[in-house]
Amino acid sequence: RAFSTNLSTLKTVILNKGGASADISLENEILDGVSTISVHESCGPEAESAQGIISWRVPALKKPELDTLKNAVVISRVGVGVDSVDIKYAGKLGIAVTNIPAYGTEEVADSALTHILNKYRRFTTAVAGVESNVVTTSANSSTQKLCHGARRIRGQVLGLVGFGRIANAVARRAQLFGFKVGFYDPYVPDGVERSVGVARFESLDDLVSSSDCVSLHCVHTEETSNILNREILTSKIKPGCIVINTARQGLIDDHALGDAIR
Repeated sequence: RAFSTNLSTLKTVILNKGGASADISLENEILDGVSTISVHESCGPEAESAQGIISWRVPALKKPELDTLKNAVVISRVGVGVDSVDIKYAGKLGIAVTNIPAYGTEEVADSALTHILNKYRRFTTAVAGVESNVVTTSANSSTQKLCHGARRIRGQVLGLVGFGRIANAVARRAQLFGFKVGFYDPYVPDGVERSVGVARFESLDDLVSSSDCVSLHCVHTEETSNILNREILTSKIKPGCIVINTARQGLIDDHALGDAIR
C-alpha cells in the first residue's frame, strides 16, 4: 500500500477502550505537523480512512476488522505481544505491524516476582488476617496456622517457560532471593544460560517435573496455546508446584488447571 506524501491528509487513529478519556499528549507531541490523531474504542469510519492505527486496549484485529482498514499502512501494537493482530493477513493486505519489545519489562518482572514471593510467604493471607483482627499469640502456633503453607525460598527451583527480556529480568531478581533458576525456550541460542548463570532444560516436561515454581513468559501463538496442557498439569508437573502466569491467558488449559488444583 502507498499513501499521499501530503502530510496534511494523514490520519492516525488510536484504538483504545478508554475512548476519549485516553491521554494522548505524547502522541500529539510526536505527530504534530505530521498527522491528525483521534481516539476511538473500536474500528469505525475514522479508522477505515486512517493510514496509521495505534492498537492499545482493543479487541483483536482479525480479518473482519482488517478488511475495513482500507487505507492503513501500519498498525502499531502498544505492547510486547502481537497475538491480538492477524499479522499474516495484515501482511497480505500490505499493512506493516509493529510492536514495542521492551514495553513493561521491569514492571511485569516486578509483578511476576511479587506473585511468586506472595505464594511462598503468604503475604496476602497474613495481611488479611491483620485487617480482620485475627489474634496471633505465638510465632510457633497461631501465626503458623494463619500462614499455613508458607515455604522457605532459598534453594527452591524456579522454572521459566520462555526466556526473553521479561524472563531474564525475573531470573536476576529471583537469584537474589536464593532461587535456583532454570528455563525452557527452544529459540534461545546456546550459551545464554551460562552468561546469566541459570540452568537450561531441553524439554518442557523436564522443567515442570523439576521446578518448585513455574512462571510463564512466552508469547501466545498456535505453538504455545495451552502449553500447560492436561497431561502436564495432571501427570508431569511436580506435586505442589506453584504456577505463575503474567504472560497470556491462552497458555494454560484452564479446565485442566481447575481439575489439577481440585
